[in-house]
Amino acid sequence: LFFMPELRCADEPLPCGAMLPGYTSYSNYRDSKEGTVVLLRDGVFELDPDADHALVRVGGSVKAGNKTGLIVRARRCGNPNQRVTIVSVHLKGGSSQEAGHQERAYLLGEIVAQLKDGESVVLAGDFNTKPGQPLTRLDDLLLKHGLVRVLNPPGTPTGLRGSLAYDPKHVIDHIYTRGARVQGSVRIGELARDGRGPFGRVGDGSDHAWVLTNIELTACDI
Repeated sequence: LFFMPELRCADEPLPCGAMLPGYTSYSNYRDSKEGTVVLLRDGVFELDPDADHALVRVGGSVKAGNKTGLIVRARRCGNPNQRVTIVSVHLKGGSSQEAGHQERAYLLGEIVAQLKDGESVVLAGDFNTKPGQPLTRLDDLLLKHGLVRVLNPPGTPTGLRGSLAYDPKHVIDHIYTRGARVQGSVRIGELARDGRGPFGRVGDGSDHAWVLTNIELTACDI
């Protein structure tokens, strides 16, 4: 567990090398090849200067499958009483079913242990877990802390398989919320269907689609 100083990267590329003007990125990649990123829209949200431990890097241990999460405590610009805690995760994939579950559950347990009562939370990322009993077990773990999964549209995959093959059942990216509600539907970006990356070459671009929805904060940590 690392309590991080502010990493302001507005003028630096993301870990993938892309620039994204108008956003400030907070990343835990700097001391590791494994990590996640949270982007805050400039002029809309800012890192909460009054929060204890506004940036927290979680995980990275063998028990967590060497995977990590990043906690960012933010507040709305111009309305400092409206706060939200954003959590980006990358959970272990490819392990045997029970071993993989234990690694994923361990990392999520580390994350929820850092959440404070009354915080509005949006937790999202690559769970490497499709809907079914394994994901239901993670749902139950997070529900104990008030986090409810946002349902993705059925039959729409969020990632390619490890071989870059298209599989309509490969729904492995998920969003959970607490003190917030989804407005409207969840939309999923397109994936390549020919076994190649989204830009036409193997290994080119991401093997995940974007997951987009509007979330209204219904409770504030004041």
